[in-house]
Amino acid sequence: MSDSNYRLRETREYLGLDGDAVFDQTGIAPERLVAIESDGSATDIELQRLSRLYGYTVSYLEGTEDRFDDSRVEFLARWVEELSEEDRAEAIRFAHYLQAPSRQER
Repeated sequence: MSDSNYRLRETREYLGLDGDAVFDQTGIAPERLVAIESDGSATDIELQRLSRLYGYTVSYLEGTEDRFDDSRVEFLARWVEELSEEDRAEAIRFAHYLQAPSRQER
């Protein structure tokens, strides 16, 4: 298993996301996610979607960049683990809202 395959699975598991949660947020089917995590066959679009969902750069997920050290992100990830699937999905939607271009331009 390459570093990128390991990082993809490790990051998803760390965030407490299962295949269904990833599908709900990215449209990547659970079966496809298993393939991506086992053989590294992600397309650029799939990597971008996973990057947005996981909150890590594509470079990190590909294994070409080290993870940044931000204790606030670590705290949020631990906090999200305790939420129900429905609440976790809502938190992800809110994070996407906060990252929307119209909010960044303010």
